[in-house]
Amino acid sequence: ASATIVAGAVAERGQMLAYVAYSMFLTGFIYPVIVHCMWSPHGYLSPNASNPFGDVGFVDFAGSGVVHFGGGVAAYVMIIIVGSRRGRHVDDELKRLDEPGTIEGHSPVLQMLGTLILWFGWYGFNCGTALLLDNKVAADVAALAGVNTTLAAGTGAIVSLFARFTVLKYGPKSEERAADQRQMDQLTTGQYYFELKYAMNGALCGLVSITAGCGIVEPWAAFVIGFVSGWIYLGACYLLEKFRLDDAVDAIPVHLFNGVWGVLAAGLFAVPEHLVKVYGRDDHPGLFYSGDPKLLGVQLIGLVLIFVWVAVPMFGFFAFLDWMGWLRTTEEDEKMTFACAKDASTHEIDDEEDEEEGLDDDSSEDE
Repeated sequence: ASATIVAGAVAERGQMLAYVAYSMFLTGFIYPVIVHCMWSPHGYLSPNASNPFGDVGFVDFAGSGVVHFGGGVAAYVMIIIVGSRRGRHVDDELKRLDEPGTIEGHSPVLQMLGTLILWFGWYGFNCGTALLLDNKVAADVAALAGVNTTLAAGTGAIVSLFARFTVLKYGPKSEERAADQRQMDQLTTGQYYFELKYAMNGALCGLVSITAGCGIVEPWAAFVIGFVSGWIYLGACYLLEKFRLDDAVDAIPVHLFNGVWGVLAAGLFAVPEHLVKVYGRDDHPGLFYSGDPKLLGVQLIGLVLIFVWVAVPMFGFFAFLDWMGWLRTTEEDEKMTFACAKDASTHEIDDEEDEEEGLDDDSSEDE
């Protein structure tokens, strides 16, 4: 999962050789160290250790920090080095554009299908983690994880969708601030629309953010976590746009930012009763249950450790690939990829227009 997060962020401009190389380096060297540190009974920050760090350890039930934040950090480093796609923030000669361009995905249908597949698979990701526990409590923890996963994902999708609609409708309405031509149409016609992309990525944000605490928080907290994740996604997308960072699939807002939120949310909402079932102790529950900041503090330390361990080696590795000319694809291949995606989008639009014309013709004949 960590490697595919990077692949999504640098889509349409990364070489296959680079993908194979950083996948091997990330999954063979970077990721195992984090897993051992956070999840192994012998890990320095593991809550399963006999003498856990801070008497509590780094609580990450299924991987908001270990998997998603780590992968998001690697993706962040990668897009800084590889640069933007042509037509997004730079022109064909890789010179900075005055205004960012818009590159649409070629198939919303496949995007939605991928989102639903991920959502379904996440139950194995979160609920399956409970299978590692004692059989007496595994079923209860798995059931709780399933409920929380559903609530957070659904809430994140709805909040992100309506938050985007609200920003477009009631936010700044100047032509200079218009995001794209469709928003310009909204400003001139007064007709607003919902962007399906925000529902899909909002659901993924909810899934990422609940992964750390799905087995140790109450359902109402899962709703809150999903609600906040939807707004975090919008804010993170704005920051990427502001700093001209080209993330092809919004992997960084989804995984990096909401990975952080998921880890911190576990430090806020962890319930003593559920901590006993999962980790065998409840000395330092979530801040909102005890007023004790120790768990939240350890969560912050764990995030810093993951960031440093991922960012520093991956920066050197990506820089080496770039120096060797193995990182970014050729100009011709990048233009071909863009042309194919644009052609697919154009055909879909043409097909929709043909269907609408056919309906209009049928209506005319009926009359």
